[in-house]
Amino acid sequence: MRKLNIFNAYKIHDLEPERHVQSWFLVLLIAYSALMMGLSGLDLQTQLLTQAIVWLLNPTAPLPEFDHRFYIYAIAYPLVLLAGFLLSTTYASTLIYNANHKESKSALPQVARRFFPLLIYALLIGGIHLLSIFLLEIPYFFFLSIFYYVPVEVVLEKRSLTEAMEQSYRQTKGRKLHIFASIIAVTFLIRFLSQFLVSTMAGSAWAGSLIMGFAFALRMLASGRLKGILYLTQKGIELPRSGKDDL
Repeated sequence: MRKLNIFNAYKIHDLEPERHVQSWFLVLLIAYSALMMGLSGLDLQTQLLTQAIVWLLNPTAPLPEFDHRFYIYAIAYPLVLLAGFLLSTTYASTLIYNANHKESKSALPQVARRFFPLLIYALLIGGIHLLSIFLLEIPYFFFLSIFYYVPVEVVLEKRSLTEAMEQSYRQTKGRKLHIFASIIAVTFLIRFLSQFLVSTMAGSAWAGSLIMGFAFALRMLASGRLKGILYLTQKGIELPRSGKDDL
């Protein structure tokens, strides 16, 4: 039976070896929570996006003033985000590899061996993301939709970055809108839901940092699972079963 990709993407526990997934989640949770705790629970990326909306509605609004925490964030956040990207790619590659080879094996060593082209791609999408913040990140998500399968093509097929981009462009033809909507549903909404929880439920920077760390870890691994699901669906390959209920 064909699964609903959007809802299945959140079942990050449904992958073997499960202990690896737990370790990846814990690493991302701790890294992002520590970063937010050092910034008193302040997510400056969301503040920039909020400010962009303010400017769109009122172009005469004054420019915000940034304190020293912004510069700490500017250095540390890309490193944490890179870790999230690599572990998201690891999740997607593991899911695809296990489905193709009918075995439970982490793709982390393969991802590590392809670190350099993945780093170049991460810098590329990071730059596009930064430029897209003041356009509500729409160009960023469209770019992801077009080159969605680049990381797994680089890791699993050992393609060069340019070859992987060409292959992804062909693979996403006619499916870009579906991929775009899926990315928005799985990643974009989680981030703003976490912001809502922080603003309404968290009474301290410590609690807010943990909520945002949890949301970040879930978002990264869910995006990796979504990528693996969509890739396998396109190839007509069934998801590997781990013995858990997959409803």
